[in-house]
Formats: sequence, C-alpha cells, structure tokens
Amino acid sequence: MTNKNLYRAAEARVGLVSKVVADKLGITPVALSRKVNNQVDFKSSEIMGLIKILCLTPEEVVSIFFAE
Repeated sequence: MTNKNLYRAAEARVGLVSKVVADKLGITPVALSRKVNNQVDFKSSEIMGLIKILCLTPEEVVSIFFAE
C-alpha cells in the first residue's frame, strides 16, 4: 500500500508536480493518481523509475511503497 502523504512530500521536495512525474514514467496523470491513491498497484519498473525521478533513499522507498 502506498503512503500517499509521504509520496506527495517526495514530489514537493524535488519540486515536481504529478503531471511531470507521470510524463517521466510514461503513464498518464490519471494512472499515476490511481496508483498513489491505492486503486491500482505500482509496477516494480515504475517504482524503480520513481526512485530516480524523486531521488528516494531506500528507507523512503520502504516507507512510501510498502506501507502497512
């Protein structure tokens, strides 16, 4: 389950809006929103892309994408 508050904080920290992140991932903003809001799961390749785009640490990855 994605922790959307931590995800949004990571976007803000690097100064990107969701549309730009979605474009960099090669998905639509609607698809990204569904994933962030836990309607659809992120693919592992998308998580790998977000690690690079948002400059996430291993701890942040666990906290954001593997929240319970």
